Amino acid sequence: MICSHPVLKNSNHSTGKLTIAYLENNCYESEPIFVCDGLSPETEWLIVVVYDGNNHSSQGRIYDSQQLEKEPLCCLQLPSVIPPIFYGTWQEKSEKVLVNSF
Repeated sequence: MICSHPVLKNSNHSTGKLTIAYLENNCYESEPIFVCDGLSPETEWLIVVVYDGNNHSSQGRIYDSQQLEKEPLCCLQLPSVIPPIFYGTWQEKSEKVLVNSF
């Protein structure tokens, strides 16, 4: 079953085309990594690690960045679970924290 919210998006500013990838329900992506072919700069990929909460496993997936609406070009089952990434930093309890509001 595919989820109803987009998880990966790519907007081509030259053409105005927006491509979107959807993941299965209970699957969570890490931050994608953009990769460009050094010999063919028009060839671009997005590499992402996906945690599958349905069976407690992780996959590495490679998408064509211009055709995210299609299936991944490659899915690699990883030997161990990589949980969804937590973004943040740790600080000593005694340190004061300054929070910027936007």
